[in-house]
Amino acid sequence: MSNATPPGWYPDAAAPGTDRWWDGTAWTAHTRPAAAPQAFGPPEPVATAPQDL
Repeated sequence: MSNATPPGWYPDAAAPGTDRWWDGTAWTAHTRPAAAPQAFGPPEPVATAPQDL
């Protein structure tokens, strides 16, 4: 069993407000603006167009 951190976007300690890609073995040069925190709770309902009958 391994306790390795899975690949994914993680906060970049060297650049607040930025996420950096961890490929599962090393940090890459790929960055993006930090994602907005996700709200907890049920998803918002999706509006649908009325159907013609």
